[in-house]
Amino acid sequence: QVREVNDYVYLTGGTARYIEEEDRLELELKPEPRAVEVQQGKSRAWGSRLDYDNQSGEARVAGPIELERQGEKPLKGSAERMVYNVDDEILRLFGGIRLVQEGRTTTAALAVVQEKDRVAFLYGSKEKPVRSENKDGFVEGEKLLYNLDSGDVVVLEGVKGEFQEP
Repeated sequence: QVREVNDYVYLTGGTARYIEEEDRLELELKPEPRAVEVQQGKSRAWGSRLDYDNQSGEARVAGPIELERQGEKPLKGSAERMVYNVDDEILRLFGGIRLVQEGRTTTAALAVVQEKDRVAFLYGSKEKPVRSENKDGFVEGEKLLYNLDSGDVVVLEGVKGEFQEP
């Protein structure tokens, strides 16, 4: 990476063809689900288009976003869009976030994923809280800490919950 230069990279599905006789590049862009992939540690995410700004170090990925994380308890998820900061190794997910792991489903409006710490912070609001549920009940709140390895959750703000007796 050269920080003194404003370089941008755009990736998506489709084709690129160089026409030698005319000395021009012909592009047929076809953004499709899973056209681009971002991988960090055990986590992989796919989207339809990636726009990378070398100066900010941010890769913006258009959705639909699909997520997978390998491990003893694999995680699958989705979101509307994401931004990955290459320097900080932090992934931010936006809109319609859904994480599924070992029978637990967690939904949120915003998530900040720190793969190197194996955690994610999920955010909602009073009107539309983060919600995490399984067959035994649910917890919800405005801010939730999610352990990416185990799927355990801790509500950090505005806790509410309900559990079924065994």
